[in-house]
Amino acid sequence: MNKIILNFIFLFIIGTGLGAESVIELVSFSRDNITIKYSGDKIKYSIKDVKSPVGLNIEIYNSRLKILQDQPFNSDIVKRITTSQQSSTSLVKVETLTDVSYKISESVGEVSLSLFVKDSGNDLSQIEEAKIIPPAKKIKSQVPVSDKRDMMDNLPKYKIDLDYSDKDVRDVIKYLAAKSGINIIFADEVSGSISISLRGVPLDEAFKTILNMKGLVTQQVGDNILKISTPQKLLDEQKNSYLQTKVFFLNYVKASDIKSQIESIAQAEGRTSSKCNIDDTNNALIVTDTPLGIELTERLVKKLDRMPKQVLIEAKLVEVSLDSGLHTGIEWSASANKNGNYIGAQ
Repeated sequence: MNKIILNFIFLFIIGTGLGAESVIELVSFSRDNITIKYSGDKIKYSIKDVKSPVGLNIEIYNSRLKILQDQPFNSDIVKRITTSQQSSTSLVKVETLTDVSYKISESVGEVSLSLFVKDSGNDLSQIEEAKIIPPAKKIKSQVPVSDKRDMMDNLPKYKIDLDYSDKDVRDVIKYLAAKSGINIIFADEVSGSISISLRGVPLDEAFKTILNMKGLVTQQVGDNILKISTPQKLLDEQKNSYLQTKVFFLNYVKASDIKSQIESIAQAEGRTSSKCNIDDTNNALIVTDTPLGIELTERLVKKLDRMPKQVLIEAKLVEVSLDSGLHTGIEWSASANKNGNYIGAQ
């Protein structure tokens, strides 16, 4: 009996240990070295070479990212590092300027990758020499914050005709989505019928009109998926969602200038758990919010962080010179002789 109890306790301890997730605290880059700092159990990972775009994909299993990062670098090797979360796997995408090789070193709570160009060979002395080269002066990147498009703002605008009577609203929305080339997901609460007759109406206006008539809202998921649900369902999902943190590096506007706008919009949309902080040194916004809130903030930052409009001022220089033309006219003069007669211009 005691042996059975001991075996059960042993299996319980092993089982609980297997379920623990490691936390990826930070992914940093300096002097051609990528450092992954983590807490918890030793991480298991895989590294894959990719060709388009050139770089490395690092998958860290049974882990969770503490901060989502999307940061460009001014380096001879690394162009950009982006992190993302897929279920219980943390993804680190390293975009490089050319094909690279790497050397892995591990210590407690840390994994480091020393990068070097493949053409330089695998001589470790070259790696050590590269480490003592001072880093290049960091300059402000002109890479856009994000390439994600707002699907609702980019719906087709060509005119269509609609004529339905007591038609299932899902079927009508599916028809418009098919003509728009987008994917649709419906929440369970989306139901009911609709009667509508439109002639020569732009597709985007028809789409938004139907949503407003049925009291529905949209939530963009990824680049080409639109989720249709009710406002209450959307709020409930936001309240139950876990929070994430992401850093947005700005190119044209100051972080302090748009912080208040981002906070006020988040409050107006009911995202009360949203927080926005400023990193003045890197001119960056540090936003903590739900996954949906992060996505909405990303699209908002893209719209606000634009190059200011330039004003063209045209100037003309007129040269004025004096010439003999300014001296034309009548010269009034007179002279008299001894007889008292005057001679001159009259």
